[in-house]
Amino acid sequence: MLYELLNGFSEKIIGPFLRRTGQRLYQTGNAIEGEALSEDRLTPSLRRLANEGKEPDLELANFVAPNAVVLGDVMLGDNSSIWYGTTLLGTTPIRVGRNSVLQDRVHVSRGANIGDNVFVGPNAVLQAATLQSNSFVSMGATIRQATVHSGGFVAAGAVVTEGKAVQEGEIWAGNPARFLRGVTPLEREVLREHL
Repeated sequence: MLYELLNGFSEKIIGPFLRRTGQRLYQTGNAIEGEALSEDRLTPSLRRLANEGKEPDLELANFVAPNAVVLGDVMLGDNSSIWYGTTLLGTTPIRVGRNSVLQDRVHVSRGANIGDNVFVGPNAVLQAATLQSNSFVSMGATIRQATVHSGGFVAAGAVVTEGKAVQEGEIWAGNPARFLRGVTPLEREVLREHL
């Protein structure tokens, strides 16, 4: 109860007061500098760019890194996160479900459908990929016009090529990626904890 009261006080009184104070200080500083004033140019955030009239929908996302690039027809689900250096090029629709994580420097293009509770490791590349809910793509893996079914696992550095499908409970590895083995019960439990 006390926490909610203090939090409401901070949001409704302290926050707006500090914002107005900052704006006044900025205006006063500019007035004092007079002719010596130089306009600071800030690079606009690349987090949200429209493409062909379509703007990304990031409202429900838990986190979008300041240097992530999200362009065009992209929709992020509730509590999903896009990490540093990640690029989502929504020239064709990209959908990311709830509680999904795209780690650092992931590149998504040519449309993608990413389900709920999906983990995509750093440096992965997704091109016209379908990742069903509860799937796992390790670091440096590439998925090109292929599907990873729920409970499917793509190993680090694997390249899943066009038309392939990683089935539930399968681990695929290699370049080109092939079925390596089934997920063990212990691995399944660890994945369940993290997805």
